Amino acid sequence: MAGLFALDTLPARATCATMCRFRRTAAGVAVALSPGLPIPIARRGVLHTWPSYRPVMDTIVLDTTWPDAIRTLAAAEIGPVPSPASTTG
Repeated sequence: MAGLFALDTLPARATCATMCRFRRTAAGVAVALSPGLPIPIARRGVLHTWPSYRPVMDTIVLDTTWPDAIRTLAAAEIGPVPSPASTTG
């Protein structure tokens, strides 16, 4: 389900466009769906646009070298970090 909305799919683009059009309502829904978050943070979670979201998702989340970074930290005995084997697929 997360991939349906996090990746570059038609449902994700349509949902984002709807949230942009009805931002105040979307902020209220975000608060209701995220009771564990402080209200100001939940409200601000809908304050993005598709053109700003996609490059961030691609470059920071999907195209990362997290396993390499974790192995580097583990080799330097900086931790706690999970074992490198647990970070591969």
